Amino acid sequence: MRKIYHLPVLRTIGLALFSLAIAAAPAKAQMGAGTDLSYDGTDDYLTIAPGVVAGVTGDFTIETWIYWNGGLSFQRVFDFGNDQSNWIVLTPATPSGQPRFGIDLGGGFQFVDGTTAFPTNVWTHVAITVNDATDVATIYINGVADGTGTITTHLSDLGSTVNNWLGKSEFSDPYFNGQIEELRISNVLRYTANFTPPVAQFTSDANTVALYHFNEGSGQTTADASGHGFNGVRGASTAVESADPTWVVNSVLPVRVASFTAAADRSNATVTAQWTASLDRAGSFIVERSANGTDFTAVGNVVPASASTGSYTLRDEHPLSGRSYYRLKATETGSASVYSRIVAVNLSAGGELTVYPNPVKGSLISIELSQPFSGDVVISLTNAAGARVLTQKLNVANRKDFQVNRTAAIPAGTYMLEVSTGTGKQSKMIVCQ
Repeated sequence: MRKIYHLPVLRTIGLALFSLAIAAAPAKAQMGAGTDLSYDGTDDYLTIAPGVVAGVTGDFTIETWIYWNGGLSFQRVFDFGNDQSNWIVLTPATPSGQPRFGIDLGGGFQFVDGTTAFPTNVWTHVAITVNDATDVATIYINGVADGTGTITTHLSDLGSTVNNWLGKSEFSDPYFNGQIEELRISNVLRYTANFTPPVAQFTSDANTVALYHFNEGSGQTTADASGHGFNGVRGASTAVESADPTWVVNSVLPVRVASFTAAADRSNATVTAQWTASLDRAGSFIVERSANGTDFTAVGNVVPASASTGSYTLRDEHPLSGRSYYRLKATETGSASVYSRIVAVNLSAGGELTVYPNPVKGSLISIELSQPFSGDVVISLTNAAGARVLTQKLNVANRKDFQVNRTAAIPAGTYMLEVSTGTGKQSKMIVCQ
């Protein structure tokens, strides 16, 4: 049962006054080098208008780019709430070292943790998604699912939050130490599988609740580019204060990988990887190969002569026999490495179903048919006791790659995965760790 909150009239008046106070925010700077806000880790924070998440009643995505300088645990990228019993939070590190997103309505804290340490001193894309139908929450780091959890609370259950802060906590936790560039709140699942993070400034559409580019470069305010009026002010007010974060020209965001493919040449027993990507600084591309879709080793690298957008090719002259997996690791000086999607390649002329990684260690199970298919695809997973723990039906057009989320209903164990199409059924035994 979800809670319903009756909001005080005072908060509605507060939203109107806040919007009036910053209606004259300076025009957003043009896209280019751009600016963002730097937080000193001592007392800097940004305040966003009341009620910014009050209308989000279902699916949602919150994403941002941050440059974290490291430091104490429980620093706040953002903390939206009313008091210490009512808030949502994103922190780059708990005392155990992993990022966390959580919601608390007073005694009912629900959260999702990442599984790896959050990068420091590099630009990092973070996205949190919550599927309202399944209650599955996923935290993505640089486009890769880093952890899943269960969150049943709507953002709207918080009510019209008045303490909406970037960099500051409802508690006495440390202030954020680093930079925040681009922040978008959406009432839709923008990501359902691993993805290449958007490096140009985020765009606004019908599903955008609030959007911040932080491109003003000066002044006390920052505009909500969604047009919904949830503008922000440096510190607590439009007055100049010691708590104001500092405008800075932002650093280059990570390399962009637009596409990556790998194809087998059975006649020559080779595999050719091709990709298109953009570099703003010196960098390199490394093609990696795996026998199981989990453990990768480098097979070759390409170092572009200059920073540019280009298409590249690398041939693996000594590929593995049978089925193997390829991905691209792209690195740019001063930025976090970015990985492409994983591509399965088969040097044998077979038509079997492919599931990877197998064993499954994370939250995503990738499936590949031998040929593209159009029509209804039904994916099911049955445990060793014969109980079906997952059923997913999709209608697709000329598609052979699929991904399903491993939820709490799929603990460690052995499962039979079955894929049914209009041309028949295929199954494969998988192990979840």
